[in-house]
Amino acid sequence: MKDYKILIVEDEVLIREMLKEIFMSKFSAVYTAGNGLQGIERYNEFSPDLIITDIKMKKMDGLTMIDKIQQEDPDQKFIIITAYSDEHHLRTAKALGIEDVLVKPIDSRELMMKAIERLQK
Repeated sequence: MKDYKILIVEDEVLIREMLKEIFMSKFSAVYTAGNGLQGIERYNEFSPDLIITDIKMKKMDGLTMIDKIQQEDPDQKFIIITAYSDEHHLRTAKALGIEDVLVKPIDSRELMMKAIERLQK
């Protein structure tokens, strides 16, 4: 698993750092961003294999970021983590082809399993 690059896009610093720590043990490169705009910049800079993103963030939300990245790279892989499980967000995620939407608080083992599964597809 070490050869994969992961990008975590999360506006909450503690969650972002916790996720970075979790993924650094299994993957060679883990990058972070605090909002969707930074996420697009990091995507363009590092070409991650998987992007894990929150939905609600300032400047640009995760769903808008996903849509913009998919216009450039329809094969990019994503996992959404969110505190909001409302129907609108879930429908939008599904319309974008996102299969994995995990609701906070996140079980780190489940997230790691989903990440590995997504990378191996």
